[in-house]
Amino acid sequence: MRAARRLRSLRLLALAVFALVGLVVVSGCGSSDDDSGGGQTTAAAGGSGGGETSKIKLQYGWTVDEGLIGEVVAIEEGFFEAEGLDVEIVPGGPNNDGVASVASGRAQIGVASESPPVMLAASQGIPVQAFAAQLQSHPYAYFALPDTQLDSPEDLKGKSVGVPPPAVGMLDAYLKDNGMTKDDLDSVKSVSFDVAPLLQRRVDVWGGWLTDRAQLRLLPEGYRVLPYAESVPLYGGTYYANPRFLAGDRDKAEAFLRAVARGWAFAKRDPEAAARIFVEAYPNSEGKSTIESIVEAQETLFPFMWTETSETGGYGAMDPAAWQEQLDLWEQTGQFDRGDVPTVEEVMTTDILDATRDDRTALAK
Repeated sequence: MRAARRLRSLRLLALAVFALVGLVVVSGCGSSDDDSGGGQTTAAAGGSGGGETSKIKLQYGWTVDEGLIGEVVAIEEGFFEAEGLDVEIVPGGPNNDGVASVASGRAQIGVASESPPVMLAASQGIPVQAFAAQLQSHPYAYFALPDTQLDSPEDLKGKSVGVPPPAVGMLDAYLKDNGMTKDDLDSVKSVSFDVAPLLQRRVDVWGGWLTDRAQLRLLPEGYRVLPYAESVPLYGGTYYANPRFLAGDRDKAEAFLRAVARGWAFAKRDPEAAARIFVEAYPNSEGKSTIESIVEAQETLFPFMWTETSETGGYGAMDPAAWQEQLDLWEQTGQFDRGDVPTVEEVMTTDILDATRDDRTALAK
């Protein structure tokens, strides 16, 4: 999966959301057709609610790619329609991570690449709140060539580490969690999202995604890896919305989560069928992915999605304690320097998860 390219620049995001605070406050935290930021309700065949469906715009943080397989399946297989929803995917991109769109009510639900964008937005007073997560652990990692020792976080000491600019904040948090700072490294170098700097030995360690199979195939057999999730409990694929939508249109948020859980459960049961549905719906998706490449992407993604946590808490489960640990690390590394440190309650809610727990847990079996 080309998820590596979806990493957002955490510090650039902080600047962007700071500039948007005035706009969001003036707009009353919503510019949609009702006061809660909910989607329009229109007459339509099928679905629940007596033949009516509610329009929901789903703002993605990147161009449409394999990270939305479950959502696309839920659209094409009628899972959203069965819940009375008409869901439209709104792509993002390098200059549009979607936070402003969701905060203002132009879109009702967003999917962020990871949890920090939601934390940073909340610290600036931007009204967004996470309510579920695609991935219970984050598939980011640090890689080295076979002849470089990288068996534990301490092995980063004295090494040159190459990460894309958006991942610098993640490196700060990882080092802090392991009792280090960037001063313990030889250097931190800004690199692109491909593995070439490591292969060319311009850096000793390279940061990338375990799900980016295209890049990892370029590494020699026996390469070293330090999974990020073994240290920092960062969520990936975070669903978020304006808190006013989650309160005023809670039934729609619950319906959305039930349907999307069905979509990803379908993909887990039949990855090839899900891949075919995705390719037919988005033949020109990023990289023009093939059915075979999407199946492979799912195989590497699912271990981060379907975990012991999802077995007990269902698809999308989140733990407030894990959010608190993330908040603490981001505070300790100075990443809330443009706003206040948000509370867990400001950043996330388990209300939607709690209301849909039985349905989602049954699908996770």
